[in-house]
Amino acid sequence: MGWVKNGITLLISCLFTLLIVELGLRFMPVMEVSRVKPLFSNSQPFDVSTVANAKLMHSSEWNFENALERQTNNAGFFSDYDYEPGHEGVFVIGDSFVEARQVRFEETFHQLIAKQLGEPVYNIGLSGAPLSQYHAYAKQVCSDYKPTAMVISIIGNDFDESLYDQRARSGFFHYDSSGALVPTTYEISTLRQWANRSSLIRYMYFNLNVGGLLQSARQAEPTSQESKLELVTYPQLTELFLRELSSLCVPASAITFVLDANRYETPESSIYTENPVRLNKMVDFKVKAEEQGFRVVDMQDVMLAHYRTNNRVFEYSYDYHWNTLGHAVVAETVLNALQVSE
Repeated sequence: MGWVKNGITLLISCLFTLLIVELGLRFMPVMEVSRVKPLFSNSQPFDVSTVANAKLMHSSEWNFENALERQTNNAGFFSDYDYEPGHEGVFVIGDSFVEARQVRFEETFHQLIAKQLGEPVYNIGLSGAPLSQYHAYAKQVCSDYKPTAMVISIIGNDFDESLYDQRARSGFFHYDSSGALVPTTYEISTLRQWANRSSLIRYMYFNLNVGGLLQSARQAEPTSQESKLELVTYPQLTELFLRELSSLCVPASAITFVLDANRYETPESSIYTENPVRLNKMVDFKVKAEEQGFRVVDMQDVMLAHYRTNNRVFEYSYDYHWNTLGHAVVAETVLNALQVSE
């Protein structure tokens, strides 16, 4: 029976060690989960948001790089001020690049624009949101507020993730096979809720990037992303998205798309190489959007010229999201486009 006693002793020791680590990490700036709300078949687009009126910690890497605590507002978006019903002004829509937990609120591109405009700019964005969710957000902006202009950021992975069959995750509004915009239901299990409260599990999943490794393993395919997009006919998806946005409460000329530069999707042909290449999906989107009267701010040439002059990159070494320089360059470029159009 000695081996049973030894086994029990080992188990108790392991559990005690995990408990000590868990308690210790609770005093550290471990990354906190932003997506904690379910989505139902009758949910509204703004239900795709985080918990309202909370302070959530962001950090990266094992040593808690760039630890920042960010505030959410009454609508469940990362903002230092609440959103007032019927507000009239500029709205910025997007995913994690608009959520922008990696920088301080006042350093985000939309708040740099707000400072120059001298008026609030409401940002509507959540990490992981695809084009279809932008469409859904824009519809609710039109129903709840009085937008004078919209700025929508376009990132390379936004395209195929908009399709229900190609979605990266549930819990967003997606286009079904008929092109209809529908919520993909999402519930948080009791186990997931428990895991979200554990500092040790969050540390492993986010800071040690176990979650990213698991996602990469699930999505591993022999074809490149560009080839995959061609298989799902992203030009047709672009046409659907633009057609729907052209029928919103603001004219196409009042909607500005911000196209991110090719910084990380194809490292061998990014703006940091001798021969940078613009991905076909972005070229196609720009052409179609401009043909339909939308404004397009293409960051490819802007960031390329800035990098070759200053030799400074626009993202973190451990995170492809825009750093403070990236946000500043985007803000200046978008602001110039908005002022030229006036």
